[in-house]
Amino acid sequence: MPRRSHGEGTVYQRSDGRWVAEVQLPNDHLGRRRRRKRIAKTKKQAEQLRRGLLADIEAGRIDIDDSITVTDWCETWLAGAARLTCKERTVAGYKYALDRWVLPHVGRYQLRHLHVGHIETMQTSLLDASLSASTVRVARRVLSSALSHAVASRHIAHNPVKDSRPPRYPEGQRPMLEPFTEEQTRQLLAVCKDHTDTAVAAFVTIGLMLGMRRGEILGLRLEDIDWAEGCLSINQALNQDYLPTVDGGWMTELGTSTPKTRHSRRELSTPPSVRSVLLRLQATRDAQRQMAGDDWKETGLLFCSKNGKPMWPSSLTKRYQRLLGDAGLPQLSIHALRHTFSTICLLNEIPVEQVQTALGHSSIRTTKDMYANYIPQLATKAISALSEVLDPDTHQRHLEVVKINERKGA
Repeated sequence: MPRRSHGEGTVYQRSDGRWVAEVQLPNDHLGRRRRRKRIAKTKKQAEQLRRGLLADIEAGRIDIDDSITVTDWCETWLAGAARLTCKERTVAGYKYALDRWVLPHVGRYQLRHLHVGHIETMQTSLLDASLSASTVRVARRVLSSALSHAVASRHIAHNPVKDSRPPRYPEGQRPMLEPFTEEQTRQLLAVCKDHTDTAVAAFVTIGLMLGMRRGEILGLRLEDIDWAEGCLSINQALNQDYLPTVDGGWMTELGTSTPKTRHSRRELSTPPSVRSVLLRLQATRDAQRQMAGDDWKETGLLFCSKNGKPMWPSSLTKRYQRLLGDAGLPQLSIHALRHTFSTICLLNEIPVEQVQTALGHSSIRTTKDMYANYIPQLATKAISALSEVLDPDTHQRHLEVVKINERKGA
């Protein structure tokens, strides 16, 4: 009988007379060799078991490490595959979500035993802990990414997260941040022109007029401003990252990174209102540098603290809230500035392709999903425009229909 090639398994007889079907499995997540055995009374039965094991492996039904837990696998994924495809700060965000929301609920289960019920129980527990539907969706999305890699690596046959339903958003739709109205936006820009807090005034004006992300604004450097051409370049972002500590806790740290996507690296023109606040901010920065003297730490950032160091987003948020109070406006989220830019653009019929480019979205679908689908005025405008084209005199046509009906009834 010819010798079987590697990977086809083997059949042999034990000293007690029983037959053994044995196949080689791929190495586990730590690189250790694994085998799977089945016992039979006859050689023919063992051959059948061997072929069945090979078929199960091919179908992804038994290529599973019996000992690996969900925590084990997530740590392996974070240290390997995730780092190959994601930025370091993104991997840190994944780890934060897993450690805080996911693994306390499902980390102890063996990977091969994880099922839909565990996922649903985790989601319910997180909602009962007063977490929002958006946060729970983030948690399940990160877990799903880790499990999808486990499927691709043939450690499990399917991803149970994909078999479960995510929690629904309030009122059945993805929540959108409330933007400022056009009247409120004009009022806010007017207050920013001569507000004493030049940094937050510049931040708000840039957010409303250019639609930049918070990290992109705080990451602006002096060299990114082209005064001669009247534009600025977005080349980096300042982020507040969560990093693990040696004692198992978490710490926050400021750091710069490349823009979110390749489309986020863009150049935007600066209208007069933006140039004005940038000049005021630069003058304030120069004055602070002179006052700080030797304590000044040059980072090249346009938005900085009194000693030149990067500005913490949490500190900026408090100052932003005070500015809204001075303007007599509602306390909307700081991210509402970007949303306001988008909604006002779309409501004033600026092509969505141009809005997408200004926002730095990777695809036009992202822009439409995030904004166009949640602005009811757009639907009203569309219906009104179509009505003017197809039914220019609705009232007169209605009267004519009534006359025809009356004639038929006569």
